[in-house]
Amino acid sequence: MRATIDTWTGGLGLLAGFCAVAAWLAIAGRPADAPPPSASIRLGALATGELAISPLGKPVLAAADLRPGQAGEEGTVTIRNQTPRALEVSLRTSALTRELDRSAWIDVAERGRSIVREPLGGTRSWSPAAVRLAPGEKRTLSARVWIPARAEDGWQAARGDAMLEFRGKVVPGR
Repeated sequence: MRATIDTWTGGLGLLAGFCAVAAWLAIAGRPADAPPPSASIRLGALATGELAISPLGKPVLAAADLRPGQAGEEGTVTIRNQTPRALEVSLRTSALTRELDRSAWIDVAERGRSIVREPLGGTRSWSPAAVRLAPGEKRTLSARVWIPARAEDGWQAARGDAMLEFRGKVVPGR
């Protein structure tokens, strides 16, 4: 009689194990069902004395699911000249991490004209292109971050925060 109980107990244990594995696969899915890797980045803006920047304290854009070949994420930032003189405003980016420097691209444009359009890591220096602002004038810049279809490896699961920095230089003779 003891052999029969052990046989039933063993069989029930084996069945319970198969059910547990089947339930885990149903809930967790198979590895092939896992989402493809993606990258994320938040782009903010820093204020300066001569310029009012908006939005301030919240991201210009937040891309949580960047993948190569997709459109990326877009946002806007408004800059306003707070001085009594005309300014030429250039920009650059800064970041604490450099995981996305070679694979993520950034385009910041004013009225469809790119001020910067290059890999994120190439925007650490002040842009040669600038926006001219009269005293009190404001402009809205569009910003877009994306990963090109033929991006180098290294973007997978990368996370980053970058900041747009603005510098206004007085236009001579005004």
